[in-house]
Amino acid sequence: SSVVRLCMVSPNAFRRLWAYERQPLLAGELARRAFDASYSHPKGAAFRAWFEATAALKKRTSTPTLPLLTKSQQAAWQALEETAALYFSGTLKNARIQPRTSRLIAGPTGVGKSHLLRTFAREKGLGFLSLTYGEWMPTGAKTDTPTAEKVLAFIAAHERCLIAVDELDKVHVGLRQEWSTSILNDLYALLDRTWFQGRASEIKDTIQRKFRDSVFIVGAGTWQALWAVKGGAQATIGFQKTQNAAMPDQIRAAQVIPTELLNRFHPEILLLEPLTAADFEGLCREENLDVQASELGLPVDYLEAEASGLGVRWLEALTLKIHLVRARRLATPEAASTAPATNLADTTINPL
Repeated sequence: SSVVRLCMVSPNAFRRLWAYERQPLLAGELARRAFDASYSHPKGAAFRAWFEATAALKKRTSTPTLPLLTKSQQAAWQALEETAALYFSGTLKNARIQPRTSRLIAGPTGVGKSHLLRTFAREKGLGFLSLTYGEWMPTGAKTDTPTAEKVLAFIAAHERCLIAVDELDKVHVGLRQEWSTSILNDLYALLDRTWFQGRASEIKDTIQRKFRDSVFIVGAGTWQALWAVKGGAQATIGFQKTQNAAMPDQIRAAQVIPTELLNRFHPEILLLEPLTAADFEGLCREENLDVQASELGLPVDYLEAEASGLGVRWLEALTLKIHLVRARRLATPEAASTAPATNLADTTINPL
């Protein structure tokens, strides 16, 4: 943080540090953090003018092409990137109308919601904390540490972070109504950023400030029954181009979670669509799984992968299959040299 502040005051200091080639990763991280911080710094405009005038620097700090992102994941990534940059810039801090910067991601099981958020946090240098409804301990719980206390410790340990709240579509008032209501109240306080108000002054002055300015929140859920994939009910309109536009309306109309909770997120729901045959083909090519499978005589059918409804779990199964077959060959070199490759593994289309 001290180095970032020094860079903000003196672009020359930043330029000299950037030229120190033995620390390229440090310089790249400083570039991203300093640029984000410039919006709330008195000398930020001068810094950005210098930053943007340095073509070589801009090229080196541009967002890299990330592996294992489908088309819908890339769209969600861009939305997260734009919203997070605006949130961390501090330009909304004194706005009379405070927009909702917490984003909501929806997609059937296996589309890579957790992978997307973990990768995003890592690439942006953010601490990452994943919370789930099923493991949530409401404030006042006596059987275990309340989730609020875990979040408090996590925020204290990170300058900037991303908190992901998964399984939101499971939030409902069930048999244990008091327990569910307590969790809902926690979620409201988290999204309204009022969780730690009323604490001791030292906590209020530090944690509450970081909670307001340095914690990017993303919610996620499957709404599995709405998607036309295996494991979910077949939507009446089918999974066609029109479903992408209609799905947010279906999520709201289903009223699976309280409208009061849904409205605490940005109204544009980020959809991660079920993986298509083209997605599977591209991901296999990206990870060289297609070549490895071919060398071992393992058939790979991307249409079958799409129809399986397994999503990234199909890729995980294929990866395991490749490693098991390769290990089997290494363990029995004599059999491998005499038997056809396709006899060494189950030749079923589905890697499972």
